[in-house]
Amino acid sequence: MRDKILSKLDLLDQKLASLIDALEVYSEEDLQKKPGPEVWSPAQLICHMRLVEETSMAYLKKKLSYDPVLNKVGILHVIKSKVKLLALGFASKISAPKGVDEGSFPAEITYVDEAKKWKQLRLDTRNYLSTLDEKWLDKDAYKHPFAGRLSIGQMLDFFAGHFERHRKQLMGRLPE
Repeated sequence: MRDKILSKLDLLDQKLASLIDALEVYSEEDLQKKPGPEVWSPAQLICHMRLVEETSMAYLKKKLSYDPVLNKVGILHVIKSKVKLLALGFASKISAPKGVDEGSFPAEITYVDEAKKWKQLRLDTRNYLSTLDEKWLDKDAYKHPFAGRLSIGQMLDFFAGHFERHRKQLMGRLPE
């Protein structure tokens, strides 16, 4: 179970490294430019993407810190969660929940700072998941604001879908 979870994290890390490499050719000005008044800049998208993972991990750590009684994730739960997460991927516009929305962004966002924070977060996530008690790996330990209760593996699946959705948006907002 742990190997499967860490493999998902490996893939997320590869995608993050690829995104960071692709963004290195752009200026901070390019990354700060908003395409419209109510549209996030690439730097704001990066901040949001990082915050989602950061707040999710903070929730998971807090939840598991008091040894809660959790349910094992069964096949029906897996199917329902996949359908809900898939539906989120098709939605044209979803308002970001409080805590990961624009009001939660730092006053000054720089790509360099966000990339550094995100890379550190991924290291911290890897360290945490690598040492987490095996008993939690197949439990519904994470609560997604729209999809409901998810296992840690499903949380990482959400991270992957969320990353890809916003990566596409981000790349579409960069100058050619």
